[in-house]
Amino acid sequence: MVLKSEGLTLNDDSDPFYLVNVNTKKLALENPELFEKVVLDQKLDQNPAIVEIINKKALLSFLRFSTVSPEQNKAQPAVKSSLLNEESLRLAPFVGYVQKNVTVEQIKNMRALRISYTDENPVLAAEIANSIAKIFMERSFNNQTEKFTNSAEWLDRSTRELKAKVQ
Repeated sequence: MVLKSEGLTLNDDSDPFYLVNVNTKKLALENPELFEKVVLDQKLDQNPAIVEIINKKALLSFLRFSTVSPEQNKAQPAVKSSLLNEESLRLAPFVGYVQKNVTVEQIKNMRALRISYTDENPVLAAEIANSIAKIFMERSFNNQTEKFTNSAEWLDRSTRELKAKVQ
């Protein structure tokens, strides 16, 4: 319900779909494809500290899996990648590293989400959290403008076809 009176607008925020929209955005912010873009944007695959952590985890994982039965080995979760290509496979450990350290939560009683990133280096943590937000906003903007562009192209095409029929 919206009430307007002499330039004052009061809006009833009881939109039943706002929670669905917030949860959808939360899922989009937790998408491995987005994290892959963050890894590339922040060049995390070239960061010596992170490369060292990834290599240590790979070694520990190898040692642990070599003492585990094949049935237990299958139960380990795999990092899902956006594309099934060599580059995505190469970036998968870095995507998993970002995914493990990021938290996206709704701010209580608000239609806002908080992106938190945990790392020993506070500057890197801030850069990654900001990169996640930036890439998410760019994708959202591109999705919105793509809808309008497609509609405008369809209208233009339809107008030209109707104009040709009239002539």
